[in-house]
Amino acid sequence: MCYPNSPYYVCQAKANASTTDLKNALNYCCSGVGVDCTAINTGGACAIVVNNSLHAHANWCFAEYYRLHCEVCVVPVDERCDFGGAAELVAGPLTCPHL
Repeated sequence: MCYPNSPYYVCQAKANASTTDLKNALNYCCSGVGVDCTAINTGGACAIVVNNSLHAHANWCFAEYYRLHCEVCVVPVDERCDFGGAAELVAGPLTCPHL
C-alpha cells in the first residue's frame, strides 16, 4: 500500500538511529536521488525552521525523498522509507514546509 502525496504519512529518521547510519543515509539522500538539499544548508530556506542537528536534517531529507518518490509507487512503501534501517514511515506533519 502506498500513500502518494499524503499529508498523513512522513518518512522520518528513527529516534534510535546511530550517528553513522544517519550520516550515511543523509549523504545518500542528498547525492543525486532527486532531493535538493540546499534548503537545509547554511543560509537555506529551511535552515532556520530545521534546527541544525543531524537528526533534524535527516528528517527533512527523508520526508522530501518520500514525498518526491511516492508519487509513482512502483516500489513498496517500506523500501521508499528505509535508508539502511535509519528511517521509518510515521503519521504526522513534515519537519519543514516544502518551498
